[in-house]
This record gives sequence, structure tokens and C-alpha cells, in this order.
Amino acid sequence: MPTNRSNLSILLTHLSRVDDDRMDTEEVEQRSSTAFRPLSVKCGVFGAQDGSGYAEFGNTRVLAQILGPDGDGKWEEDHAKVVVTLKGVENETSVAEWRAELTSSASAVIFVNKYPGKVIEIEITVLSDDGGVLSTAITAMALALAHSGIEHMGLTASVHVAMRPNGDYITDPSTSESSGILGGVTFAFVPNLDQTTCVDLYGRIPLKAARPLLEFARQRAITIVPAIHKAIVNSRSKMIILEQNNRIIVELLEQKFANAKEGGKPESVNVTFADFDGVMYKVSNPDGVKTKIILSISLKFYTELQQHGADDLLRKVYGQNMRATPEPGFNVTLEYDLTALPDNSLELVQKASALKRNCFASVFEKYFEFQETGQEGHKRAVINYREDETMYIEAKADRVTVIFSTVFKDADDVIIGKVFLQEFREGRKASQTAPAVLYSLGEPPLELKDLPGARVGDNVGYITFVLFPRHTNKKTRDNTIDLIHSFRDYLHYHIKCSKVYLHTRMRAKTTDFLKVLNRARPEVKGEKKTFHGKTFQTQ
Repeated sequence: MPTNRSNLSILLTHLSRVDDDRMDTEEVEQRSSTAFRPLSVKCGVFGAQDGSGYAEFGNTRVLAQILGPDGDGKWEEDHAKVVVTLKGVENETSVAEWRAELTSSASAVIFVNKYPGKVIEIEITVLSDDGGVLSTAITAMALALAHSGIEHMGLTASVHVAMRPNGDYITDPSTSESSGILGGVTFAFVPNLDQTTCVDLYGRIPLKAARPLLEFARQRAITIVPAIHKAIVNSRSKMIILEQNNRIIVELLEQKFANAKEGGKPESVNVTFADFDGVMYKVSNPDGVKTKIILSISLKFYTELQQHGADDLLRKVYGQNMRATPEPGFNVTLEYDLTALPDNSLELVQKASALKRNCFASVFEKYFEFQETGQEGHKRAVINYREDETMYIEAKADRVTVIFSTVFKDADDVIIGKVFLQEFREGRKASQTAPAVLYSLGEPPLELKDLPGARVGDNVGYITFVLFPRHTNKKTRDNTIDLIHSFRDYLHYHIKCSKVYLHTRMRAKTTDFLKVLNRARPEVKGEKKTFHGKTFQTQ
């Protein structure tokens, strides 16, 4: 029988089991050596609160929660410290051993170097124990990490396998099923890296039997990955909104500004990196002066944005931080003096990291103003934001029409993109304030019929947004620009995510089909022969 624990620090009244993701398994009484007990997993147990996961293998139930990363001032290393607390386990020896394994497994996948001086606390609560606690805890911890937003290498899959004296294996044994076993192993690894994070062997496993046992455990761990992926996807059922601020710029400038304010020694920097739409950034010290930092951006279509007031808008936003002459090879350069930073340096970081967005904003601001003042007849804006893709903007007295042309590189992308855009259009019905969305594949919409440069082809798509005054007025236009300028990236990002999900589902279904075929394989009856080679005949 499972042992229930009571020393819990998590309010279980908030635990909802309605949205659990379950993997169908054979009945416990009939299950084979490869079958799991009934499995239930959930990501985001407490709703909006980040960093929680729940795993249930049979009657073994474990809850995990991530706290942090926090800077408590007690940890001064150049990497994060991972601290695991384990509750609900009475055996102190097991607590120490399992906590060490959990800490090692978590530290192996978290990018600890990205959180210098921080402490990441992982709280594991065992709700009930009916065997396989360590494996269940690793699974719950993997779900919590995926939900926390902490950067890590990938999903960890874990399994508990026992070995009987006759050499037979039993996957995920309960406490009663573990009686009389020779030993076993809790095995965990990251499938996408093929990196092992936990091997906890126990019992009297012969050395020559250890390798086959580990390989069997690895294969069994792979089979639960689809169920865990589904739990993660369901916890993020809303569309993924791409960040408007460049994460690299945010982290780099925050670190440099904080070091300068603390009186630290300035260090040289010279970093070049890319963004969507062929955009290139460079962060460096001008003329080798370490107390100054310049941020430069290169956009292939910046000359087209200049025709719509990009320079004026950027001067208004960045003021004296914008250089009159950009760095050679770049379109815009911002400069910051580390010896004269204002008190609100974080505001400077946010503005700097939105440089690409603000370059795009000029054309939208211009045509939104045309609509607000009732000006019609202005020439349509044409921005070739990629080599073979274009954005068109036109203003009327009662609306602004924004059209994106995009090219699908793969035939599968055309199909997935069409389905996605259908759902995108249907999703508007849930919000009366959303803009009208239209799309066409193969040929341009009516608004572009008179335009000779509009592309035509089976892999060409056009998405039209009709923005009304409620979207373009001064109170809401900033949010509108944030969302619409990155729509092309948003679309193709979700197409790629959809392909990954479909591929995962197909692999899971293939595994299911192979199981069915293996069960249906007829047994071959061997012939019985005498000492002289004669075959027995059944009378």
C-alpha cells in the first residue's frame, strides 16, 4: 500500500487534476515487463504561477516547484547554485541520497552560468510513496523546469526498472511488485542530447547484467517523452508571443551598467549577433575606450524606412544617445557613457533593446497619423523587409490596411501555414476588438491587384490586417506596433513549433503501431525430431 505523508509545505487545495495528461497503459495485473503503471503528469499545477510540475506513477505522487533564481547575497560564484529540498520522505538516508541525485540531475541540465550569483531552489514534495519515488521526482522536476522559464538544455526523461532473480525486467514496479527482486536502477537522461543525468543502481545486479539493464531503462524512458511533451504544450495553450526586446542586448547592457554603478573595472566588449529579418547588431567600445559602449544595428531595408521618418523618430526616442554618424557598415548607432549613467539606467536598457522595433515604428506611426487626421490619397508604403518578402501599408479615413507577403520554403509549411491562418482568422470571433484578418495563397489580395511587383506562386501567401481607429489611436498604437511588426516572425515560428509537435506525435504513434504488430506476431511452432533426424507426426 502507498504511504501517505503529511508534512507538506504546498497547499494541495490548489492542485487541479482536471487537465492532467495521462498515458494509456495496460492494467497493472496484466502489464508486461515493458509497461508502466498508470501515468499522469501536469505542468503548471498552480495555474499562472510559474515553475510547478506534478507526476504520478501508479500510486506514487510527487509535486515539484521551482523558487528563483534569487540573489540572496550569500552566493558570489560566477554560476547559479542549485538547492533541492525534499519533503514527505521519512527515511533520512533516502532523503540524503535522493537529494544528491536530484541536485546532480538538475545541475546537469540548467544553464547555471547564465545566472551568476543566483540561487535556484527546487522543492520536491512526495505526496504518496508506492515505489519509484526518485524517478517520479525527476519527472516532476523536469516539468517544473519547463514551466519556470529557466534556461536549460532540454527535457529529462526518467524511469525506474527492477530486475528479478531470473533475469526478467519489470518497468516502474510498485512496492509490492518490488518484493523478491534482485536489484534495479533509476535512470534519467536528456533525449535530445543523449546525455545521462542520473544512474542510481541498487541491489545485487551482476556486472555483466548492468549494461543490458541500463539500455532497457533508456528505451523505456523514451516512451514517456510524448506524454511529458503534451503536458508542457497544454500548460502553454496560448500562442507564444515573441519578445519585443532583444534578450542579448538586455542581458549585456544590464551587466555592463550594473558593473559601472558598483564601481567595477570596465571591461572591453565586441559582440556581433543576428536577429530576425536579416538584422545584425554589434556592441563594442568606440576606439577601444572601455568606459563607453556603442550599439549599432544594420537593416537591409533601412533606406526605405528613412523615407517614412525613421531618423526623426529615433532621435526623438534616443535623444543624445543617438550618434549623428553611425558606425561604418551600420544604419544606426547608439552610444552610452558608463561614467555618466542616469539613475533610471534600466529604462535605457529597455529602449536600447527595442531598437529594431523602433526602426519599424516610423512607418506605422506615419500612416496611423494619416488615418487619425483623415488624410487619404497618400502613396502606399512598400517595405521589402526580406529579400523576397514585402510589407504594404495604406491609410484610409476609417482604417489602416497592413499586408504582409511571405514565402513558404517548404511544401509542408504551405499546408501548416494555411491551417494556422484559418485558426488565426477564426480566433478573432472570440474578441470583438481584434482587427479583421484576411489571407490568400498563390495570388495577391484585391488591394494589390494593380501593383506589378506583387509576387504570385503556390508558395506565396498574403496576410491582411485591417486596423480600425481603436487600434491606431495614441493610447493603443504602441501595443499595435509591438504585435504587428513581428507578425511574420511570429507566423513562421509557430509553423516550426507545429512541425516539431507533429513529428513528436508521429513518432509516438509509430511506437504504438509497433507494439500492436509485436502483439500480433504468430508464434512459430518448432519441429520435434528424433535422434535419427525423423520428424514427429501429430496423429
